[in-house]
Amino acid sequence: LAERFLKARKGKIADALAMLEADMCWRECNAIDKLASRSVKEICNLDESVMQHYLPTWVDGFDKLGRPIMYAAFGNFEVDTLLKKGTTIEKLIMLHTAKVESCLEKCRERTEAGLPYTEAGPQLAFVVDARGWGLRLATRPALRYLQALADRDEGH
Repeated sequence: LAERFLKARKGKIADALAMLEADMCWRECNAIDKLASRSVKEICNLDESVMQHYLPTWVDGFDKLGRPIMYAAFGNFEVDTLLKKGTTIEKLIMLHTAKVESCLEKCRERTEAGLPYTEAGPQLAFVVDARGWGLRLATRPALRYLQALADRDEGH
C-alpha cells in the first residue's frame, strides 16, 4: 500500500504520507470498506437495469496476469440521461469506486488463496469498449464525470 502512494508522489515520503493519510480519512468518512456490498440503488438512487443501460460497467474474471478485470461499455455512456433520472455525478463516481473496491476484494481473495501476481503486484485491468461512442455523448456533464473519475482514481 505504501509503495503505491510513494510511486504516486514520485518517492517523496512526506507527500506520500500526506496522500495516504488523506486516503485513510476519506475511506473512513465515506465508509468505503462497506461500499462494494451496497446495491446500485443504494449508491446511485437508480435501478441496476437503468445503470446497465446508460452506463454499463461490471467486474468479471481475471486476465493472464491475475488481475481482476473491470469492463465499461462507453458507447452507451449517457450521463445526461442518468442525471435526469435522479442521480448525481458524485453518486456515479461512488458507484465506480464500489466497482474498484470489488476488484480490490478479488485481489485480497487471490492473495489469501496464495495465488501469485506478476512483479507489478496486485492491480486491476480496465477494459473500455468504445463501440458506438461519438461526440453526441461528449456533453459537459459527461466530461465532468470523466474528470471526477480520473481525479478519484488518482487520489485514491
